[in-house]
Amino acid sequence: MKKRALQSPKINERLEVATHLEREERYERIIVKKQTFEEQDLRDCRFESVVFEQCLFLGASLRSTEWVDCEFHKCDLSNVDLTQVIMHRVKFFECKLSGAACNDSSYLDVSFEHTQLPYSNFSHSRLKHVRFQSSLLDHADFVEVNCSNVEFDDVSLNDVQFTHTSLKDIDLSTSRFDHLTVSAEELIGCTISEDQATAFVRAFGMKVKGID
Repeated sequence: MKKRALQSPKINERLEVATHLEREERYERIIVKKQTFEEQDLRDCRFESVVFEQCLFLGASLRSTEWVDCEFHKCDLSNVDLTQVIMHRVKFFECKLSGAACNDSSYLDVSFEHTQLPYSNFSHSRLKHVRFQSSLLDHADFVEVNCSNVEFDDVSLNDVQFTHTSLKDIDLSTSRFDHLTVSAEELIGCTISEDQATAFVRAFGMKVKGID
């Protein structure tokens, strides 16, 4: 079956400027620029048609939030709690999510472009039509993740853990890594490059004749 294209956020052309956010509120058709929400409790909010530009969310709690048609541009969400969230048509561009807890969540039509996500955790989440492009995911956790049409395009994946996560129909050939935590069974149906294939053979305890 042919894969459909990733859907982009549908942003309203007219957005009102906002500078303040509070927990358990609903926000629609706003733009937030250069604001700081460090360590702020923003649990249970709903955001629809919202754009964030150069905002700081360091250590903030965004647990149980819902995001529809939203964009983040050059924002820092390092060590943010994004557990049990729902994201639909959301884009991250040139953002930082180092150490972000993104587990136990649902991601549909979400893209991470030129974004830093080292030590992030997507375990026990559902990823459908999700793209990681020209980004860094070193030391991230993808344990028991349900993946459907997930793309890793020019991504650094060193020491990423894919335990109990099937990589079937996923193309890793353009990504870079020295080591992955993944079993041979989970690699079935995955596309890798020739160099990556040699590394996996060695990792599974086999020798390549003429090379080793």
